Amino acid sequence: MTRQEMHELALAYLQKRLTIEEKAEVFRLIRENADFLQVLSLELTLLCQFEQLKTAAPADLRERVYENITLVVQNPKKILAEQVIHHILKGTMPQIAWAVYQPFQRRIFAYE
Repeated sequence: MTRQEMHELALAYLQKRLTIEEKAEVFRLIRENADFLQVLSLELTLLCQFEQLKTAAPADLRERVYENITLVVQNPKKILAEQVIHHILKGTMPQIAWAVYQPFQRRIFAYE
């Protein structure tokens, strides 16, 4: 068994995604293979560290994302048209004019 396979098996075990047979294999490896035990310990440490980093997004951010998704779903042609116009203008406008237009565009589309 390669080291990568050990990591995948250890992570799947910690995430409770294994069948009974695979769990039996994990228990056998814990007893017989010191390398697997080390990999399992490392994966557990990483999982605990990442668990502390998980935080819920602020409510206002969740609402804005939801609104943006519903806008795209409800009116995909408008979004597509805006993207096409954006790329055409970016390619044809002089660089200095683009720097002026971009903040203006954000203000207009934000309060549409």
